[in-house]
Amino acid sequence: MNSYESLQEEARKDGVNVIDYSFDSKRIRGLYCDGIVAIRKDMTTTEKSCILSEELGHHHTTTGSYRTIVFPAFVMEKLFLREDGIISCTPDALTQRFEKTVQRAGLPHFRFHDLRHYSASIMHAIGVPDQYILQRGGWASDGVTKSIYRNSISDEAQRQNTLINSHFEKASHEISHDS
Repeated sequence: MNSYESLQEEARKDGVNVIDYSFDSKRIRGLYCDGIVAIRKDMTTTEKSCILSEELGHHHTTTGSYRTIVFPAFVMEKLFLREDGIISCTPDALTQRFEKTVQRAGLPHFRFHDLRHYSASIMHAIGVPDQYILQRGGWASDGVTKSIYRNSISDEAQRQNTLINSHFEKASHEISHDS
C-alpha cells in the first residue's frame, strides 16, 4: 500500500470521502468541505498524497482555530504590525509578500500555507511534545500529526533544513554585529 492509499484509508476511517475531481483552475489541487476531499485527477500519486494530507489537516483542524502564536523577535520585526500586534494586511497581501520573499531568497516555490505543515514537521523533529504541536497548529486531534508529519522529513529534507538554518544563524549573527 503506497502513502496515498494509506491516507485514503485513514480518511475513510475518519468518515471523510475522497473523490477525484477535474478542477477548472490549474491552481486548485485539492479542496475540503463538510467531510469531502476533492483531489485534482491529473496529479501524480506523490502529489495526491501531499494534497490529501493537507486537506485531512483541514478536516482535523479545530473550528476555533484562532490562536496566539509567539514568534522570535527577528521574525516579528519583519512583519507589518499594528499597535495591538496584529498583522495589518489582507491574507492575499501577506501571501504575495511571502512569495516575493521566497523568490528573493532564491528558494524553490513554497506556499505560505506550507509553513503550517513545515512547522509541525520541524517541531516534531526537534522533540516538541505532541500536545504543543496540536495547540500551535490548531488541530483537534493527533491523528494527522501522528500519521503525516512524524515521517515527513526525509534525510534530504533534514540536510536542507540544516543548510537553511545555518544560513539564517550566520545572517542573524552578522546583523547583530553590524548594529
